[in-house]
Amino acid sequence: MSLAVGPIVPAMSPTVLPSALSAEFFTPLDLARLTGLSVRTISRRLASAGVVPIGRAHRLPHYRRDDVTDLIAVPPRKQPYRVAIAHRKGGQGKTTSSFYLARELAAKGQKVILRDTDSQQSLTDILDGLGARRDEFGRRHFLKRMVLVPDGAPLPFRADFELIDTPPALDDSLPGIRRADGVIIPMLVEYQGVMALRWMLEYLRATRHLQPSLCVIGVQPTRLFPRRQIQARFMDEVRELCGTYQVPLLHPILEDASVLSFAMRGHLWGPLAERVLAVARPGVLSKGGELAHAR
Repeated sequence: MSLAVGPIVPAMSPTVLPSALSAEFFTPLDLARLTGLSVRTISRRLASAGVVPIGRAHRLPHYRRDDVTDLIAVPPRKQPYRVAIAHRKGGQGKTTSSFYLARELAAKGQKVILRDTDSQQSLTDILDGLGARRDEFGRRHFLKRMVLVPDGAPLPFRADFELIDTPPALDDSLPGIRRADGVIIPMLVEYQGVMALRWMLEYLRATRHLQPSLCVIGVQPTRLFPRRQIQARFMDEVRELCGTYQVPLLHPILEDASVLSFAMRGHLWGPLAERVLAVARPGVLSKGGELAHAR
């Protein structure tokens, strides 16, 4: 953005300030674009600090660079926290978890970008079926703060989170994991899910040196029937695995018929959203004032 703002009229004189000096002055709009803050917030901060404009041009007040640079720091552009939802086995609830986690984060005021990297495009199909608006870039606008964006398409906003729904095969999911800051491993509480979890955790440990900053946010059991003894035994095995590999075990999501219609009743993925916020934004509290805790 060019900071040349045209002729500026000083407060003490109706004459025009030399154009060579125009780059030394900022309007509240310039500062808002630089900092990402609103014009109202910028104006309030300037007034609170007693900074007086030197003049106006095109009805906009102009401030000297030296008067505002110490007041308003220009932060680096914020990158979204990228979360891969991944497992080496299909049918473990990756797409469902991606959808619900995005909705829960959006409900908490976060701007969320969804990525569908599975060739079957299940997440895309879900959003289409639920009435998401498709634009000329192939983006699916489901909520104001929740948009599915194909790779290569422009972003609709500056996102807080990017959720990557990965393919079921481990080799196919690796690109999604490699671009992520954190990974969530959803799983069904069943024999095959437990066996696949063991190999998934072993892979992550064996390749830790390739991506040392990757955070394993946790293992997320889904579709749990609390009264089924066989699932209770499987959960014991999952706890043992998570202990062995030092990975958080998150609160299990109970089986609920509302999930069949992608309804939000019960906010079953709400605790997972709290966990993601706690990991990505340390110190950020939920509306209730408490952070989610892994078991």
